[in-house]
Amino acid sequence: NAVVHFDAFRLDYRVEYPEIFSKQRKMLDAIAADEPDVVQHQGMELHVSRHLNEFSVHTEPPSFNGPLNDAVQAVHDRGGLVSYNHMFGAAICEGGGSTPESVLAELLNTRAYDTDLLEVGYRCRSGRELADYLWVWDQLTAAHLFLTGTGVSDDHNLAPGSNATRDNNFVSWIYADSPDKTDLIDGLRRGRVYFGDINLFDGHVDLSTPSGAKMGQVVFTDQQTAQLTIDIDGLAEGDEIRSIHNGELANTYTATGAAFSVTESLPLAASGSFARVEVYAQDGTAKAFSNPLHFVRRVGEEGVSPFRSVIDLTGAQSTEITGFSLRRATLRGNGRDSALILGGSGEQGTVVLEWSRTERPYSVIFQGLSGTWSFDGGLLTLSNLTGDGSLTVLAGNPGKGSP
Repeated sequence: NAVVHFDAFRLDYRVEYPEIFSKQRKMLDAIAADEPDVVQHQGMELHVSRHLNEFSVHTEPPSFNGPLNDAVQAVHDRGGLVSYNHMFGAAICEGGGSTPESVLAELLNTRAYDTDLLEVGYRCRSGRELADYLWVWDQLTAAHLFLTGTGVSDDHNLAPGSNATRDNNFVSWIYADSPDKTDLIDGLRRGRVYFGDINLFDGHVDLSTPSGAKMGQVVFTDQQTAQLTIDIDGLAEGDEIRSIHNGELANTYTATGAAFSVTESLPLAASGSFARVEVYAQDGTAKAFSNPLHFVRRVGEEGVSPFRSVIDLTGAQSTEITGFSLRRATLRGNGRDSALILGGSGEQGTVVLEWSRTERPYSVIFQGLSGTWSFDGGLLTLSNLTGDGSLTVLAGNPGKGSP
């Protein structure tokens, strides 16, 4: 054996992102070979002025050094989604985090930096408990920032079996057609996500309406009340189910078996309304949380992604919305002198409406938008919607002209 003494010793070894990605890919491939039933996907956490996660089919090493919004836009340009991470700070459960009010103000002022997802499911992080995370999320939702909430552990040093003893052991479950990246990202994009404690919950959570709207969607409606059905399975007897309307506790139920279903009435405010559901064990331990189902009349200039928007007006319900970000869907007039007005922006977008109103569409006026339209078999199809503006579907008596 040799003993070596150094007056000075330095290792200077720098690995650039492309090499890191290549090494990580090989590591994932090796894990996949050992665990064939576990699908491995490569991702990226971006450290800009805030911590962000990228969810892309083809994740790439960052190639920007600019503002945070530039990082978000770079991911969006390649079809990905961005998560805004641990909103109160990166410390685990120690104090020193920002206040809920200051975090809310920042995210409102910046529109959450145009991110798509928000880490909500932490029992404790940076001195703030789960209730603070939920409060900020609800306030953002009320302001029409439709951020998909997720639950995470953010554990960078996960040891086998340690999830049973960690404070933060939440995961997110995604409704998706397969575990492929494309399908998982599609589920995230649509808000088809619920999250909770991986040790305490192994079931499903969803919200729906009689017209077929689902958890995560944004419903443009003219109704005064929505009928909302809560469906949950995987419960333990005695679990407490809490329905949350517009950020406030509306109803509390007790599970009598593994499956639970109830239909509630949600009054719809002119400014918009939303509902979500929470599940707690008998001792008050948080188990599972849904994403909201939203109801609006109109929204701001940013509009609502076509992946999430639904039109459910009296006699006009959407069956397809693609390539068109919606910010308004309203009815004007009635009888033989009525009109449907849609506002938004698109590029070769399509909106298909199932038309059951007595008045048949006879003309469409485009303002700021260009496009074509047809009406056949009770379906109104608006195609090639390009530009930014509005369109007015005139229905009833052609002799009346524009209302």
